[in-house]
Amino acid sequence: MKNRIGRAHTSLLGHSYGSMTAGKVAKMIRKGVLDDLVMYGSPGAGAHDAREYNLDHGRPYVSGIKTDDAVKGKGTLNSKFGNNPMFMPGVKHLANNSERDRSFFIPWKMFDRHSEYLEEGTSSLEDISRVVTNVPVKGKK
Repeated sequence: MKNRIGRAHTSLLGHSYGSMTAGKVAKMIRKGVLDDLVMYGSPGAGAHDAREYNLDHGRPYVSGIKTDDAVKGKGTLNSKFGNNPMFMPGVKHLANNSERDRSFFIPWKMFDRHSEYLEEGTSSLEDISRVVTNVPVKGKK
């Protein structure tokens, strides 16, 4: 899809540890190459501050399921994974499938939802698709 300046809209998506890698890449590429960065199920953002990303008129986004995704948010303040993107200022929150959250913890299900971000019919897939197609996102529910 063409954006307002006549070139392709470019989004970089990363899941799990791939989101940490995508964050590191977004810091290294030339400004103007990448419009948006989407991280989901991320242990860390590959950066310590959202301003480190070389995004052109875009922004970093994150989707993180609250329950049963033990990988999400493993990065602590200034860790080697970068900060947890769920708590980084400047990172916009996408929908996170809260309709599937559970109010209680089941230890043997702590990874059950880690791969559901792109499942058909989920709110996270809808919002991630909106970023890629350059349509306004619905955001966190």
